[in-house]
Amino acid sequence: MQKNFLAFRPSRDSWVTLPDLHLPRHSHGVAVCEGSLYITGGVCGNIAAHHHVCRFSPRRNKWRCDVSDLPYPVSCSAVVSLQNKLFVIGGRDKCNNTLTKTQCYNPRRNQWDCVADMNIPRESHCATVLNDAIYVISGDKLNFQSSEFYDVSTNKWNLLPDMTLPRQRPAAQAIGGKIMVVGGFQGANYKMHTTCEIFDPKQNLWSLVSGLVVPRAGCGITCVKSHVYVFGGFNGRSVLNTLDSVERYNAEENEWKKVSVIPETVITPQVAVIRMPRKYLV
Repeated sequence: MQKNFLAFRPSRDSWVTLPDLHLPRHSHGVAVCEGSLYITGGVCGNIAAHHHVCRFSPRRNKWRCDVSDLPYPVSCSAVVSLQNKLFVIGGRDKCNNTLTKTQCYNPRRNQWDCVADMNIPRESHCATVLNDAIYVISGDKLNFQSSEFYDVSTNKWNLLPDMTLPRQRPAAQAIGGKIMVVGGFQGANYKMHTTCEIFDPKQNLWSLVSGLVVPRAGCGITCVKSHVYVFGGFNGRSVLNTLDSVERYNAEENEWKKVSVIPETVITPQVAVIRMPRKYLV
């Protein structure tokens, strides 16, 4: 369990410690919606799936506990923001059941609703947003190559072609009109992937691209100024295999490079981009 909350400034390769989380937790989700950073669910103490949600206000540099609880407590879910709403997708409930549920939060009403269920129950999967659609990848225990997308206009989940390789706990990020999926592992022997692949919605096709410098799974991911960044993760089943390196992908050069080191090792970090006043970043 950790309460750490760090900010990374890529332009300066600098790290700043921000206010701790209210509850130490892991296996939670994060996303930025309408200027606030939301943290949802997760494992807290002896609670296997929490209903607690809170938000971080960058203007005040403070956490706020003014968000309604999740209708269905979850851990190991995927969280994204789309059309000024928050979507908490799949995950595990308190009884360790893997869910198909999609929970949707409207910040202006402080209200949760459920939209269409996924076709397949998923946990420890990844998700990203492209062209008003939500893409989820992996997390299906019967097929770690599977993926699907949610069409907001029809309130329907649609299956996609399988990835090139099975990937457990990969990371996903939209870039350049496509979906990039990074790393992950395969099988009980934790065969780690350096490989990455991209899904082209226009061609409905997956293809491999340049691989990571360091094989990793369970890493944080985001995009800043057309560069994809991955943070930490692990490359084996032991705590000793926890990673602190940060890599950046340059699409023009189709190349990954190490660019930083996380000052505090974090297992399966959650990452999102948010604007903050400079006075809190010194």
